[in-house]
Amino acid sequence: MMRVDHLAFIATAMLLILALRAAPRRVGRWIHGAVSVAILAIALGSGASILATALFVYAAFLAVRHRRSLPTSVFAALVGAQLFSLGLLRHYFTSVPGLGRLLPFAHPPLEVIGLSYVVLRQIEWMLWIDADDEATVDLVDYTNFTLGFFTLLAGPIARYGPFTAGFLSRDADERPADVVRALNRVVNGYACVVLIAPFLGAFTSIDVVSSASARARDWALFVYLYPLQLFLNFSGYCDIVIGLAKLCRIDLPENFARPFLATNLQEFWQRWHMTFSSWMRDFVFYPSLRALRRGPLRGSARSATALSALLSFLLVGLWHGPRLGFVLFGLLHGAAVLLVHPYSALLERLLGSDGLERYQRSPTLRLVRVGACYSYVAITCVCFARTGADLVGLWHHFARATAR
Repeated sequence: MMRVDHLAFIATAMLLILALRAAPRRVGRWIHGAVSVAILAIALGSGASILATALFVYAAFLAVRHRRSLPTSVFAALVGAQLFSLGLLRHYFTSVPGLGRLLPFAHPPLEVIGLSYVVLRQIEWMLWIDADDEATVDLVDYTNFTLGFFTLLAGPIARYGPFTAGFLSRDADERPADVVRALNRVVNGYACVVLIAPFLGAFTSIDVVSSASARARDWALFVYLYPLQLFLNFSGYCDIVIGLAKLCRIDLPENFARPFLATNLQEFWQRWHMTFSSWMRDFVFYPSLRALRRGPLRGSARSATALSALLSFLLVGLWHGPRLGFVLFGLLHGAAVLLVHPYSALLERLLGSDGLERYQRSPTLRLVRVGACYSYVAITCVCFARTGADLVGLWHHFARATAR
């Protein structure tokens, strides 16, 4: 699939902007859908991958279109089948020792580009349509939502209702300043993705700290610059696609809100990858919390909340890939989020209500809290190492570097 810094992506985006701004909305819907499908088919290349993607995407559409004649259990099984397909096509099963031999079909030589994001949009769409008896199941809207050119690879993860309501909307109040603002956002995004993030990459390569000559300074740069590089890459990408989509009159949700100004991990996840974290909150945390409070943990709201949060963050880790490091990352962040409320309660008991308010309003203490939160995020990002063996190796290299 083309990257945002490829000439083909830029050229396609420019042509889409011209076409969608000129065409009536009913025609623009078809143009955007056709271009999105065509670009995806070209990127997939092989006929088998194109067929697999078509079946994966449009089987769900057909089932939901005929949902009135389907039992609830069949609809639930469809959601489960989409998740199973996600695991199959992203090779989750083959990463589990021994399971690959039991599931010989779990080695598909296929590729579905943007699969994780497609699945999240599909599930939200299916539940949205199922909850609204008057909702219209439209093929073009579904295609634009699930396979949209700007959001296929890495979001942002829009919600179906707001997305379709604002899709190609002609804002009578659009001013030249709005166009300039969108263009400025695109330029800033490219500066982050093409210039600044690659520059930081020279300090955040795992090879730098894995070498025998690595010193404590190299480790400090590696640990503390990696989250910044990750942020510039991802937020820069989002700035590009949000700005370009805005020029096409497509409204996409914001994905970042100065996450490194967060004072704790709960606030961090309210600012970082917001469309994904809100999706996990609405479709994993709240449903699992309700199920636990109605079932085995009926009398313990605190335990149900803790278990639901840990499950949500475990899935956050696994969503990035079936690796030990990702699982560890998710659990560490889940544990830190769970500690926010008890820590605040402890401070209130120690300082009193007035003392807690002064603590929270102090600029100096806020700076300390921001630094502590960033440090925790930075240290846990080391879990993104390629394998569990890499994690162990990194620990040995770190011990050797700091001993010098």
